[in-house]
Amino acid sequence: MLATMWEVVALCFAVWIAVQHFRELRQHSAGGIIRDCFTVLITSHMVHFTSFVAVSCLTLILNFTPISPTANSLSPQIILGILENMQIAVLGPRLILSVREYHAKLVADADAATNMTSITFQERSRHRPLVIGHVLKRLFEQFPPTILFPNLCELHLEAVFGLLERSSKFWLLRQFISPGLQALRFDVTGIPTHEVEQLFTTLPAEAHGLRQLSVSAGNGTTALTVPPSLGKLPKLIRLAIFGIDVSLTRQTIANIQQARCLQSLKLKLCGTSCDAGGIPLELPSLKTLYLSDGSLPQCTHFLRQVTTRQLSHINISYRGSASPAEVTAFVESLSTSCQTFEDLERIYVVDKSEHPDYLLVIPLHSESFRPLFKFKRLSSVKFIGIGNFELDDRFLNDIPVAWPSIQELKFISWKRRAFYSVTFTTMMSLASRCRSLRTLHLTVDATQPTTIPRAPDGTEELWPTQTTLRNLHLGYSRVSEVARVPYFLAEVFPTLWDFKFYELYLRNCAADIDLRLALEEAHSQLMALRNSPYDNSDKLWENNSDDSGT
Repeated sequence: MLATMWEVVALCFAVWIAVQHFRELRQHSAGGIIRDCFTVLITSHMVHFTSFVAVSCLTLILNFTPISPTANSLSPQIILGILENMQIAVLGPRLILSVREYHAKLVADADAATNMTSITFQERSRHRPLVIGHVLKRLFEQFPPTILFPNLCELHLEAVFGLLERSSKFWLLRQFISPGLQALRFDVTGIPTHEVEQLFTTLPAEAHGLRQLSVSAGNGTTALTVPPSLGKLPKLIRLAIFGIDVSLTRQTIANIQQARCLQSLKLKLCGTSCDAGGIPLELPSLKTLYLSDGSLPQCTHFLRQVTTRQLSHINISYRGSASPAEVTAFVESLSTSCQTFEDLERIYVVDKSEHPDYLLVIPLHSESFRPLFKFKRLSSVKFIGIGNFELDDRFLNDIPVAWPSIQELKFISWKRRAFYSVTFTTMMSLASRCRSLRTLHLTVDATQPTTIPRAPDGTEELWPTQTTLRNLHLGYSRVSEVARVPYFLAEVFPTLWDFKFYELYLRNCAADIDLRLALEEAHSQLMALRNSPYDNSDKLWENNSDDSGT
């Protein structure tokens, strides 16, 4: 009798612990609670129940086994006593301890899930999990994501979309939408247009806390229509849409314009023809603008349709060779887009054509870039692979006055040859006068003796020491010994540690061989003066910058 009462108490205690656990997880179905409780008890404590049944069977066998009067009656009593003590002192407490241990583990796992703030499904692993849409659907029906992850604020479902069938994509995305979500990234490939529009319409109500939103379709090859509802997200500060039809540029800007707090806009352009345009629309809080994949004229057209008050960073990655006139038009469009000239700090323009024609000569004179002198706060100016630069000494002499805070200056021809119109003397003057300049990429002519500046009394006096310049890339510069390039670099720029040139793209013709040998000699002499190891890998220099593709 005592053993039975003990087992009843132990079992009730175990059931109570399991019920408390499932109440903490806020399960909806009472039937589900009872079923899960017994599942936990049976699967986790099979050893206890098996042992209890075995002891009970042995007890029954001893109770109903006839005992001879002549036999020793103490033996059965001793065995029964041992079995009862096992039930009371071993099996019962073991059940309680096991349930408590299991409960503690589940609570720890639940807390870890509850505190999760970011979910990213990586699809780059070699062995993808075999995820089936209906399995995930049943899982999240039983355990809604908003309950499992109440603190979730960042969600990237791009990889999951690649694994699920189309019918499950939209449903799965909707399950994670919540007011607490702050960053959302997803792909709508394969989702019907009306369902995408419906999702955008519901976002302001169901995810009004969104601050960052990134949407793509077919890796940006399919155009997306930006609905006005996106502008109704009150906290949206970063928006990225990979796939904008350039024929709907004005409509797109008008809908984005409603997001009054938007600070960063990233658009991937597609299509061939631009719309008619009209009076520019204002994006008052925009600070960073990224445009990619369109032609340079399409990017220029977009800039002419917007005005900004605080634009500080502009990043353009276009495709297709641009003519000198188109480059000039782009530079001029910055002046019309920026209402003030006091905020723009960084300009990055690169030709990202897959198969550019490097034999096509695109002469880019200094006059094409002079409109940029209006922006006095520029700290980074980078034009990469857009043409054959033909800058002059007068342009370089004006840079220290126009951009006193310049830190990065790159006119990179890459596989296009720049013209040798800038002298090494002017480059030295530029680098020494720009006291904040850290990185310089320029092709110069260093075949003539370097002109040393003179003091007021007429004596030669080296340029003032500049201790900021760290990286110097001379591209396809022509160098001769009379210019004394290593000596002046070592004397004026004591912190210069990275001196590179384009060795990889030099041909095996006589002129290029002479050019390579002269640059290598200048480099080795500079390293000898610095007592530094010889290293002429221009790959390292480029990978340390944001121009790794060049």
